[in-house]
Amino acid sequence: MCTLNERFYRLFNLAKRHDGFRHIESPYPKLKYIQRWINDNILSALPVHNNVFSYLQGKSHISNAKMHIGCKQMLKLDLVNFFGHISISQVEKVFIDCGYTEDLSNKLAKICTYYDHLPQGAPTSPALSNIIFYDLDCVFYDISQSNGLTYTRYADDLFFSGDNITKDVIDDIFSYLKDHGFSINDDKSRLVKDNQRKVVTGLVVQSDAIRVPKKMRRKFRKDSYYLIKNGYDNLGNERLFELLEVDELIGIGSYIKKVEPQNTYVSEALCELNKVKKSLMASASTT
Repeated sequence: MCTLNERFYRLFNLAKRHDGFRHIESPYPKLKYIQRWINDNILSALPVHNNVFSYLQGKSHISNAKMHIGCKQMLKLDLVNFFGHISISQVEKVFIDCGYTEDLSNKLAKICTYYDHLPQGAPTSPALSNIIFYDLDCVFYDISQSNGLTYTRYADDLFFSGDNITKDVIDDIFSYLKDHGFSINDDKSRLVKDNQRKVVTGLVVQSDAIRVPKKMRRKFRKDSYYLIKNGYDNLGNERLFELLEVDELIGIGSYIKKVEPQNTYVSEALCELNKVKKSLMASASTT
């Protein structure tokens, strides 16, 4: 059990949202059960930096984006193969620091790794990545504080924002990442200047608020208007809009409302959509 390979993992690819694939190494149930026990009984008690917003209860990409409201400049860095750059020796050190013997720490580390790296798909990998990156999070937080900047991290995405991000600061950040074995994805990393659109974990950061992308708002407005208008007209007839479609649109509207609580159009549309859903359910129960 402590020399794990593909016999303990299901390997497959998942399409990414925009392009390419994400290679998943998902443990089979027995191994996953053990990893969950390790996660719940050991890793969950270990410190994670306050400015980390990934894989933590009560935090999200929304709370991450809120940290950067009002910034003039932003440095966005995406790390290449984040889990793949975290080695078994780093994982072993986590358990040694917890007080376990070197032998037991080595066995625990092997249970949590796949061919010397954190597997994308194991329940222990998110927590271990946050724990192992803790020292770098502290370094980047201190650099940011010393230069009037705000630092946050969401998984493999690092964000630095403020009035002025100097070349010296950027060089320091790059140097620390390189020294710790991490590489930067140049295609997804950039310095966003004063008047440029700033997007953090999929949300647009403005001077006084965060918003969902305009494309999402426009599509919700168009689809909700059409569904509310035509949904009522077709109830009891062909029932053009099925419950799943209504539920999907309600879900999108609820997400927009969570990001933009003051959006009155979305609030009103959600009320109407729930009426459509109720009518559809009543109609379905009589057929």
